[in-house]
Amino acid sequence: MAPMSSFVFSRRLLYSLAVPSTAICLAAYFYNHPLPASRSRNIRETDALSPSTLVSPAIKLINPRNNQALVNTITIALSETDVEGLSDEEILARFTKGFFNGWIIFPERLVMGFFELFGSTVIPVSFTGIFSPQW
Repeated sequence: MAPMSSFVFSRRLLYSLAVPSTAICLAAYFYNHPLPASRSRNIRETDALSPSTLVSPAIKLINPRNNQALVNTITIALSETDVEGLSDEEILARFTKGFFNGWIIFPERLVMGFFELFGSTVIPVSFTGIFSPQW
């Protein structure tokens, strides 16, 4: 009887080590996996705000006293075939979905899904139309 219990124990030990180590290896791969060269050439990062942001009235609202800040700008150049037939709103929606749909936001999505199971939301949100601020 003893050999059978040690076999079960070793199988459990193997599974308990294999699952976390596989998850760590996959996470390390996806963290370090670079973008394909054709796509990474379209992404540029600078350590300054864009000129349009500097003259925007919103910057005075965000930083009214012109305090020193660490800033950066990431620019992604899209080809016409990438955005052909899409409105500005749809392009923005796709970018934000790509950002907020990643694995890093998964715990928040899980909590929100848990609340939705019981018919509740943490913060009730609704859309009433397009708002155009008059700066």
